[in-house]
Amino acid sequence: MNYLQEHNAGSIIRCTSQIYKRNFLKIVIIYALPAIPAHLIFFKVMEGGNTFWIISSYLALIAVGLFAMGSITVAVSDICVGNPAAVIRSYKRLSGSLAGRLFVANLLQSLLIGIGSILLIVPGILMFIWYMFVPIIIVLENSSLKEAFRRSKALGKGFYWRNLGILMIFYGVLIAFFMVVSIVVTLTGFASIQAPVALTFFVTIIILPILFVTIILIYYDMRVRKEGYDSYRLSEDLRR
Repeated sequence: MNYLQEHNAGSIIRCTSQIYKRNFLKIVIIYALPAIPAHLIFFKVMEGGNTFWIISSYLALIAVGLFAMGSITVAVSDICVGNPAAVIRSYKRLSGSLAGRLFVANLLQSLLIGIGSILLIVPGILMFIWYMFVPIIIVLENSSLKEAFRRSKALGKGFYWRNLGILMIFYGVLIAFFMVVSIVVTLTGFASIQAPVALTFFVTIIILPILFVTIILIYYDMRVRKEGYDSYRLSEDLRR
């Protein structure tokens, strides 16, 4: 299937489902490698009750998740040009200065979205839809921090609300899934064994990568529409 094409909401959902289903284990492992330790640290900090450290560890948790998104970007890009996804290759790409630049960008992205959400919900949403491509741009286009933020905002221009709408469809599905799992957990009596923590782990590690794959496909869609992006150019980006 050609993933590098102009997409509508339905085709993005179908392509996301296909990529995730066929590469489930590798994508989950790529996300889980940094995410599980970050979650364990966050839950430990939560037990302490210190507001400053809770907020700091939460922002770091988001940044680590976005860092994993950088590796997932490599894996999905390989899939789109006909190569098998590989866990080691996906992280090997994030080495040297690129890794540092990506992590700093993710912290800034998390901070901007967090501050926007605290002030008012709408600024937080704007920050999200403006800068959701930042990790992908740094990984594939090898951009500087400033250029990545500028580029992300410009790339989505004219499609902000459409792109958000596609992601909201997935959020709705994930929330519904979370509720179903919560009900099952409660009815089976597992709730007495730290169910909230276990459930959060499950939903985050297994389900959240789907959103990353969706954002990556939306990024491709924007470049196809605006720049005539194709598999040859994606292969060139992977060789940078």
